[in-house]
Amino acid sequence: MLHRLAKKVDVVKSLKTHYSSDLSRSVSHDVISDQYVCVLVDIFLYSFKTFRDFKLLNTALKICDGILDDGRPIKGLDDVRNSLDLLVKGA
Repeated sequence: MLHRLAKKVDVVKSLKTHYSSDLSRSVSHDVISDQYVCVLVDIFLYSFKTFRDFKLLNTALKICDGILDDGRPIKGLDDVRNSLDLLVKGA
């Protein structure tokens, strides 16, 4: 499931609030809130640390760099970047 969300970030450059059960298409035009973007980045980082899955790390980094194409800055990413710094120092 995480890889499918990562693909949404990498290809579509947007995350919606609702998707079909297999994540093949969005069923909402609303983008997820900043809080959920930050939670998702933390999940990608935790999964990278646990499974050493560099695809998920790459997606987390892309989100932190502003890949999401909905024209808004994501509030709370500074805290996520601090988590990323700790992750890198602890690796």
